[in-house]
Amino acid sequence: MKVLICSLNFYPELTATGKYSGEMAHWFTQNGHNVTAICAAPHYPQWKVYDGYSKLAFRKEYAHGVTILRTPCYIPSQKKLSAFSRILMETTFSLLSFRWWLPIIFGVKKFDVVIAVCPPMQTALPAWLYRTIRRVPYVFHIQDLQVDMALELGIMKRNSITRLLYKIESALLRNATKVSTISPAMRTKVCQKGVTNENVILCPNWSNIKHIKSASRQNRFREIHGVASNEFLVMYAGAMGEKQGIELILYAAKKLNDIKNIKFFIIGNGGNRTNLEKLASQLSLKNTTFLDIQPLDYLSDMLCSADVHLVVQKKEASDFVLPSKITNIFASRRACIVTAEASSSLGSLILENKTGVLVNPDDSTALADSILKLRADPRLSKELGENARKFAENSLDIDSIMKNFEFELKSMLSD
Repeated sequence: MKVLICSLNFYPELTATGKYSGEMAHWFTQNGHNVTAICAAPHYPQWKVYDGYSKLAFRKEYAHGVTILRTPCYIPSQKKLSAFSRILMETTFSLLSFRWWLPIIFGVKKFDVVIAVCPPMQTALPAWLYRTIRRVPYVFHIQDLQVDMALELGIMKRNSITRLLYKIESALLRNATKVSTISPAMRTKVCQKGVTNENVILCPNWSNIKHIKSASRQNRFREIHGVASNEFLVMYAGAMGEKQGIELILYAAKKLNDIKNIKFFIIGNGGNRTNLEKLASQLSLKNTTFLDIQPLDYLSDMLCSADVHLVVQKKEASDFVLPSKITNIFASRRACIVTAEASSSLGSLILENKTGVLVNPDDSTALADSILKLRADPRLSKELGENARKFAENSLDIDSIMKNFEFELKSMLSD
């Protein structure tokens, strides 16, 4: 197949949508398909364009067998992040990407299928136009239901703008050849927006089970950062934005501030990191360290160095987004503590597979108590970690997920 992927975030970003869009493209090329990607300059989660790239220039490059068409767009700094600045970034990307789209829509070469990745939802607009003019089917792949989530988190208010966004979202969903998404709960939400169940493909985010080798906890990552073997390492590794609610971790760390040999590592970047560091300073936390996002070569050692991982997000975001970080946590064979309601998609995942401990999204005391519980019961912690690794191997292998997705695409083309 000749596959065109339109995703604002893409390789070489190491987290979230960029990671999965890049790995999807790489898998397709490894399995004999011809892949082109339209994307922006890499910038996430630091909200700063990576060295060697420009946010002002169109650029064609090649990586892992993929033809990559970089599109300039407005990229806000962490200090300027807001609903308006995000909309401006997504809109400028979508408009300027027509530099690549117009020759595709009206040129001789024809793709077999387009995969438009949301967010942002605007990526589906040129895909819809391409389908209308050239009869090329497109899949609208939903990583986040961004309008729902922005309203629930209070980032946006219900007004004429959000009503317009909902109308655009609904039209793009209903006019896609197929819609794919990453969790059963998000599939249900998509169907509630007018898409028939048979037109929705489940394509969950995968674990890097071949790369994450379930190494010893006392590895080079602990050595580099001075974590002794008798210290209990609590780790959050991921984006630091509004939807995560990482403040809860800091309040839990405050409750454990005077307990010997417990360390908190908060690893990553994002628009809310500066505020989190200020809060940690105000709370006088002596057990908490902030680190930048780590190189890919350190991913396995980093995840396996932890005694317990934290997966936190605000209650309001529970069914609009499934944290991508959890897939690799499962692969690391470590227990996790997750802030989610039992009825949510994430809560059900944890409880049904016995991969971690569930706590209320707003309860820092319960979070602190759960940390102490796993510290005092290494047998339980090991059991949860073993269950997590088994689930990753059985359900989150990239080959099985992408082969099913490939089958769905080929079936769609034959209809």
